Amino acid sequence: MGLAKKGIVIVIDGCRPDGLAEADTPHIDALWQNGAYTWQAQSVSPCVSLPPHCSLFWGVKPETHGITSNSWPENYAYKVPTIFDLCKEKGLRTAMVFGWQPFEPIPRPGTVDISDLDPHYLSDDVAAGTSAARIVRQANPDFFFVHLNQVDADGHAHDWMSDEYVAAIETADIAVGMVIEALREVGVFGETVIVVLADHGGHEQSHGEDIPEDMTIPWVISGPGIQAGRQVSREVTIHDTAPTVAHAMGLPIPPGWTGSIIEEAFTER
Repeated sequence: MGLAKKGIVIVIDGCRPDGLAEADTPHIDALWQNGAYTWQAQSVSPCVSLPPHCSLFWGVKPETHGITSNSWPENYAYKVPTIFDLCKEKGLRTAMVFGWQPFEPIPRPGTVDISDLDPHYLSDDVAAGTSAARIVRQANPDFFFVHLNQVDADGHAHDWMSDEYVAAIETADIAVGMVIEALREVGVFGETVIVVLADHGGHEQSHGEDIPEDMTIPWVISGPGIQAGRQVSREVTIHDTAPTVAHAMGLPIPPGWTGSIIEEAFTER
């Protein structure tokens, strides 16, 4: 049985660790200071948006799941269970807030109870955070994916590490704070494992290359059973996220997953 009854994964699309360090982010700072973290986690190649997100929730790299671009192959057949499958098998309630339609098929059909897809969220993290906080207050889901896209949008529009890009990270932190406040209001913050990470970084006005600026991502986990202020020393890849969250929630790890539990993040190993 896991120590966390609930799990939330918040992706700040396109957020580089050095951008996060430059921005004023009190809510994310509180999570990593009271949790485990690394500023050297790695995305997967190609580090465009869809393949890393599939790896994140499916616990395998693109060479296994077969999603190698931002488009879905025709009549795609799922290769492994997703973390949404694990939740539904245990009768848990699941939810998603996102603005980009290609994310919709990441969970196998029938495994998401609440899905809020609104293209407006692609450029407005406060709107996405408002929706996520409302869903926490009204439905209190057990597993929740929240996608914040404004950082990536401003990177493409103004350059990664521009003033506008850093300001967008600060806006994403506001959205994270809204979700945390809602968790506290309904009394479940202390029983929720929270992961905040990026899917990729970027350089100039683009991403997708096999270079550190594009591949290196922040990775933060906080909640019950997680060490406070622990900088993770081992290599972390985005496909380690699903098994680590599943372990925190006491969900079984499917044999087909190749990601690893980040055991040094936990107080008991």
